[in-house]
Amino acid sequence: MGVNLNRLEAIKFAEIINYLDPHLAYIDGPDTNLPRLKTMLSKMVKDGTELVVEHFADSKYPVVSAASVI
Repeated sequence: MGVNLNRLEAIKFAEIINYLDPHLAYIDGPDTNLPRLKTMLSKMVKDGTELVVEHFADSKYPVVSAASVI
């Protein structure tokens, strides 16, 4: 099984989340199927990390907007 772009992005999101070890992580979902993305991420991040996965999260949460500038 190959790795598509959505899976690659999920892998990289999970690596960053696990490195930073937050209690809560906001994800601006690039996948059209947000439940699938959240499930995929949940399997890859450390237990206890709450995930908020939404489309247009950068317009809803200032912290996501700030991160997109970096």
